[in-house]
Amino acid sequence: MTDQITAANHAFADTFKFYLMAHNYHWNVEGMFFASLHELFGDIYQEVFSAVDPLAEHIRAMGAYAPGTLNLIQKFSSLEDQDDVLPDAKGMLESLMQQNDIVLETLHKAMMYADDADNPGYSNFLQERIAQHKKHAWQLRASLK
Repeated sequence: MTDQITAANHAFADTFKFYLMAHNYHWNVEGMFFASLHELFGDIYQEVFSAVDPLAEHIRAMGAYAPGTLNLIQKFSSLEDQDDVLPDAKGMLESLMQQNDIVLETLHKAMMYADDADNPGYSNFLQERIAQHKKHAWQLRASLK
């Protein structure tokens, strides 16, 4: 497996786990700011989920198989798993912000390998993903203030 494909698998797995975390928080957020956080988490998970299929297709275009099982996603992901106890609303924001920072690192690394492999289409896609995750970071930080 090439470095580019390994990095792409990590980007896919981290993106998928981040999507799942945001969706979980969307379902389970409670408290005084329920409505606004429910909407924010919904916007984030929908936007991130829209990247899952294109990420998998880029991996396939590289001649590899996308990690399509929970075991493989777990194997390639750098994100922490949540235990059975959900954090409060502020904890959800903090957790999602921390995990988003990890996704950004993973995407930057994948873009570096895509650039090294002269894969401009994938690199451009990753640049767009990085821009979206920077927007998520801004929204999460602003919500914590």
